[in-house]
Amino acid sequence: MGEKGGYLERSPLPFHSRRIGLGRRREPLDILAGGKITGRIGDLNFGLLNVMVDGFEDLEAKNLTVARTSMNVLSESETGIIATIGDPTSDDNNALVGYDFNYKNSDFSGSGQTVEGNVYVMKSFTSDLSGNDFAYGAALAYPNSAWEWGVKAEQIEKNFNPALGFIEEAGVRQSMGQRVRTIWHE
Repeated sequence: MGEKGGYLERSPLPFHSRRIGLGRRREPLDILAGGKITGRIGDLNFGLLNVMVDGFEDLEAKNLTVARTSMNVLSESETGIIATIGDPTSDDNNALVGYDFNYKNSDFSGSGQTVEGNVYVMKSFTSDLSGNDFAYGAALAYPNSAWEWGVKAEQIEKNFNPALGFIEEAGVRQSMGQRVRTIWHE
């Protein structure tokens, strides 16, 4: 399970780097200038990306910005906030703010077993759209070799629009659960 493909895999994504430099029909946009700064001070992680893309057809040149800060908490967990500004596919205004908490304990109850969890909430701000613009969810997974299980619930409201991110589908509420038992021979 884990972060690369199970219950903690996240869609919607508030930021997806492949959105930078692509227009509304996925045509390449020229990047005129850009800057990125990332770092860590103690348990605080931070990143800022600002890129200016050239106009294309009827779109004007614009700045696209993403900022994220997170803090390492507990022994293996992280909590953070993100903000994005800009839409490479439209002259409409778009912004997003979000919060997440990612929990991991690789020695659950002193047994050497892992437990992972995630909660998030995001809100988008898009010109001419008002209300129904949140996405939120929670997941819990026990991805261990003998027994694996996970549960996930999330809602992506119909006007949620992460212009610099990615969603599979808006206007959905979903929940899922799975239990898998693995048998091995020594």
